[in-house]
Amino acid sequence: MIKNKVCLVIVFLLIILTVNIYADSSDKKFEELFKTASLWEVGENKEVVQNARKKLEKTGEPAIKFIINNKLSTDKTLELRAINQVLISSPEITKPLLRKLLKENKASDLAIKNAIVLLGKLKDLESKDMILEFFKIKKFRLAVISYSKSLKILELEPLILQELNSIQEPEALTYLNILGTIGGIKSIEALLDYLESDKNILLRTTAELSIIKIIQPKHYDLIIRKFKKTKNKKLKYHLIQIMGETKDDQFEEILIKTLKHKDWNIRLITIINLRKLPKSKIIKTAFEKLSKKEKNPYVKSHLQ
Repeated sequence: MIKNKVCLVIVFLLIILTVNIYADSSDKKFEELFKTASLWEVGENKEVVQNARKKLEKTGEPAIKFIINNKLSTDKTLELRAINQVLISSPEITKPLLRKLLKENKASDLAIKNAIVLLGKLKDLESKDMILEFFKIKKFRLAVISYSKSLKILELEPLILQELNSIQEPEALTYLNILGTIGGIKSIEALLDYLESDKNILLRTTAELSIIKIIQPKHYDLIIRKFKKTKNKKLKYHLIQIMGETKDDQFEEILIKTLKHKDWNIRLITIINLRKLPKSKIIKTAFEKLSKKEKNPYVKSHLQ
């Protein structure tokens, strides 16, 4: 009886030892493959790198688990390229494992950030509510924005607007950009106020571009009212750019009136943007009239 028990214990220990040896062997194999998969993909390396990535892809769940457990905590570009290609190749395996990592919330900050971004690339809406909760934690906000941009998560808009004016570069650029993807009327109103602020030209131009991306004809009255009301030259400049980029002749009348502005810079940018609208006799006549009166040679050269 005792001999039988001893035999069972020995067999059990041998099984554990065999499993551990196999696991160690697999880990070493995956380590080598991942190292090759993360090389610079140029010249002779191109085929070598792709072969290594394809081997990891074909291995499936064991390789994906290895990468998530051991390699996800990285900010190295080449490693991230390998991780993206391998994990995205098997969404049915990757998504549950990444969701589990986020739910447990025991991984490193980098691993959590990369998991959030990857779930965005995998178009995983099932994780939406959980990931939006991570926006409450400052260090994860950019990752949540990346996820939301991939899936156009509209619920992020009020959270972004709440933080917008307190964020500085470079994060502010990311906040402004995401509004150009998920924003609505509230974003347009906030971005218009942003254009009137003392923010630098890079931030204001990014805000302008976001408005251009999301503006619709139903918002035109808001733009026109703001333009007529403001005396802020910076805001006028941006609004003229926005009106021109719509390429909509609804702005023809107000832009033609702006050709009479005292500031030659405003007249110049108005001419440039009127040319973006559909050609019309009204615009042509307005240019001809201004050309006879215009004294600034630089502005006049743009009327030819």
